[in-house]
Amino acid sequence: MIQISLIIKLKNESTKQVQEVDPSTGEIFRQTVTTTKVYSAKIHTEEFYITFINALSKIVGLTRMLDVKVLAVLCTRAEFNTGTVQLTPFIRESVCTELDISYNSLANALTSLKKKNFIQIYKGNCIINPLFFWKGDLKTRDELLRNSELSFTINFSH
Repeated sequence: MIQISLIIKLKNESTKQVQEVDPSTGEIFRQTVTTTKVYSAKIHTEEFYITFINALSKIVGLTRMLDVKVLAVLCTRAEFNTGTVQLTPFIRESVCTELDISYNSLANALTSLKKKNFIQIYKGNCIINPLFFWKGDLKTRDELLRNSELSFTINFSH
């Protein structure tokens, strides 16, 4: 499971009045002294996956619940900022065990999801279509969608 860490900065300011005496004049004057300390705290957030609204109509078009389940498992296993799931034999076996399905059922679901353009299979990896689902920052997603190599290599359609 991938966790995202956020680093937040907390600022603690303290102000105090200091009274001093000028040795040459004997004049008492007050000075305000502010001390600022900045603390950093690392916070682990829940794993997230963004679903874009145009995915909802496509998801409704999935007629097999198994396809929806496989898609959900792939989304949770996708790499941050790439949407890639390495489909190693170990990962395939793990998905089959998690969903209590056969290897052939998984292969059929992957083929179905590929035909419906939710995923692409490329060099033994599953790449989740960033038009519909994304785990990562939106700037990287926008760059990925603009990248001409993506449309050439993976060939997602709208």
